[in-house]
Amino acid sequence: EDVLTYGAPAIIDKGGLLLFAGNPARRRKGVWFTRIVKAIEAGEYDKGQFCRLSAADNPDVDASARGDIGELMRLVNPEAHRADYDGLFVEPGQFAYAEHFDERRNQADRLPDIAPDVTAIVIRRCGVPGLDRLNGADFQSWPFNAGVSLVATGDASDPTWYVTGCLQREGEEDLFLDDAYGLWDQRRTLWIGDASGTWQDAQHVRGRSSFDKFRARRWRIEPPQKKRSDRGEHPANPAREDRIDLVNGLLRRGKLIVCMDAAAPVAEALQKCEVDAKGRPKGRFAHL
Repeated sequence: EDVLTYGAPAIIDKGGLLLFAGNPARRRKGVWFTRIVKAIEAGEYDKGQFCRLSAADNPDVDASARGDIGELMRLVNPEAHRADYDGLFVEPGQFAYAEHFDERRNQADRLPDIAPDVTAIVIRRCGVPGLDRLNGADFQSWPFNAGVSLVATGDASDPTWYVTGCLQREGEEDLFLDDAYGLWDQRRTLWIGDASGTWQDAQHVRGRSSFDKFRARRWRIEPPQKKRSDRGEHPANPAREDRIDLVNGLLRRGKLIVCMDAAAPVAEALQKCEVDAKGRPKGRFAHL
């Protein structure tokens, strides 16, 4: 980003033209250019002119050979293929959801007024009648406990999910729940909590669990799935790969949409959540 930081002020005194040409970044040091492009395409910066050119339009390129090599690249290095052949400006690195998140498809200014709310039906089909608001929670005292609210719309058997709110609060669950009272109706809301919260709290201390703290404050909370075997005493989360695949499938189909007026940090997390060498989400963007 020194290219921009030191180059742009040079035209302040007498004016002039500032011209940048670049490709989707393949390394972290080039991510500043990707962020500029994404900001322009999102309408967050409109002070200049932006032109997108495709290598497919280059008359000096053998289109057939380019296609053959592109297929090989897709198999060997999908990240390079997305940058060089699809022209996708995705921040370099290994990400859980970024490849499938599209601002035009997976963001909305707000929850549509005409969207038929079927959240209560979905919750009832899962065996919990009498509630019509659905939240999710992840327990981590640092960087924060995370919560999101979701509204199911359309067909209850295959709903479109809108993320209608989020909450991040460092420290104990009680601090998180103090803030939650002002956001969601306790009498109507079902929380789905990280299954580890059935046996430890946000500070990873066994004893009084995160679920105990929610229930002590009279919130209804359930794990993502019931205990499936005789092993251990507590339920487990579904397989990590299944969870990531589920979210990515919803993103690709336009069935998961973030309402930017109340849940913009969730959109950022979906674009920036990285994974380690074993495919495990990591870092502060993994929680939301």
